[in-house]
Amino acid sequence: MKEELLTLVGLEGKTTGQATYDALDNMKILFYKCISATTDGAPAMVGRDQGVIAKLKKGPNPFLNTCTCLNARQFQEMMSSFKDMSDLAFLVDICGHLNGLNLKLQGKNKTIINTLPAVQAFSHKLELFLVDVQGDMLPFPTRKALLDDKKWRLAQLSTLTL
Repeated sequence: MKEELLTLVGLEGKTTGQATYDALDNMKILFYKCISATTDGAPAMVGRDQGVIAKLKKGPNPFLNTCTCLNARQFQEMMSSFKDMSDLAFLVDICGHLNGLNLKLQGKNKTIINTLPAVQAFSHKLELFLVDVQGDMLPFPTRKALLDDKKWRLAQLSTLTL
């Protein structure tokens, strides 16, 4: 999986489809190069006439592919193998750690001088994570829970077959 963040733009006032589309348009994005857009399924994003996706499709690329957030059943069908689920659990945990770092870098009067220690500490954490990913998995609670659940299920299955 790969995700890239272009930018974050604050919307003032109502977050309508038009306001969101205008914010995108003001960023001078070359919409004709866009091949896909993912949304959370909110009406402002996917509304048939006034949603951002509808406005994008009326523009220079009417063949834009769209994807809304998956519901739990669709997600389970997509994540059919244990390896996929394990990889996603690891990604969830790493993103959690990155979010923690991000919070430490935010706020008034933050400069490179007073945020550098947080970045350096996170760099050291990553080195420790390399060791822990082979060990007890304490920094990766989502992945650990998944592995523990699999071990429990395998233990239950083996007692049933004896």
